[in-house]
Amino acid sequence: MTSNLTQNLRIICKISLWGRWWSAWGTLPVWSWIFAARSFRDGDFRTAAANYERGLSKYPNHVAAESARFDYAYCLYRLGEHHKASDELAILTDKGSSIAESYLLRSEILMTIGRAAEAVFILQKARKRFPKHARIAVCLMFALIEAGESSEEILELRDGLLAHRAAASLDDPIVGHINTAIASFELNYGTPSIGERLLARVIASGSCSVEAVVIRASWLLRTGNFAQARRLAARAVEAAPRQPLAYSVLATSLLAIGSPSDKRWALQLAQTACKLSAWENAKYLEVLERAYRAVGEADAADLIAERGRAISFRQQLVVENIDNIETEVSRLQSLEFIPPREELM
Repeated sequence: MTSNLTQNLRIICKISLWGRWWSAWGTLPVWSWIFAARSFRDGDFRTAAANYERGLSKYPNHVAAESARFDYAYCLYRLGEHHKASDELAILTDKGSSIAESYLLRSEILMTIGRAAEAVFILQKARKRFPKHARIAVCLMFALIEAGESSEEILELRDGLLAHRAAASLDDPIVGHINTAIASFELNYGTPSIGERLLARVIASGSCSVEAVVIRASWLLRTGNFAQARRLAARAVEAAPRQPLAYSVLATSLLAIGSPSDKRWALQLAQTACKLSAWENAKYLEVLERAYRAVGEADAADLIAERGRAISFRQQLVVENIDNIETEVSRLQSLEFIPPREELM
């Protein structure tokens, strides 16, 4: 039996919670979202997602629905439901959301699954909505480079980032992100030696982002410095175990100079990169195909190659925006994909 003291404490807590909720939103509490927030803080994203979804289905136009939908999308993202998370974020970004992170998270998901051109579009829209948001400008630079753009927009973006850096204090974390973006610009469009020095300086600072480490590892891979690329990529995998590019770069370095046992390890890493990107990123699929061939599994390699071609074709349709895009994308998405068996870790 519950004591009167416990009951009174619960009543007091409820009244206090109602007061805080009213101060924030001007309404009575939506209990499913309160329960969701608790699960979110505990890292139980599945329970949180279920409660956020329950509240959104009942109160889609609530004043707190925008924030609840963003948190719901983040839970889906952490659960690996990339497309569903992107769809929820699209509801926000298509309406001109006031939450800048909704654009950033949606673009991150699109980049993860290899849809850089779409990420560029989302971030361009975000930049118009938040013209002074430095992180959006940084992510747009990365997306433009990944999409292979070489327009005047990149030059204008670089100048804008330099202005952001000049205005920021030296201890502002955004400075490291800006320097990483500028270094990436120099590596791809400017003077590579400048980009290398800037990136090395960012990494040496000790508080760099994982993006800086992965970009440097990727550059070392491109320039044939496989051993260095391997060390940096391994560092990135350890620091950010949900970063698929780090796994793919490490796998590529092992395929280039590794022993037969290293090639088995490369296969495991390439599989992880593809799992983290929902088997949707053509570049990661290409590395996985090479890994299967390196260990003599031609049938699995052929299956992955076919998947990669289908994904690449779909992305080309998106970029070109041809007439039959909706029909073809629907057809490709309806194809069931069963990945080959995975190597035991």
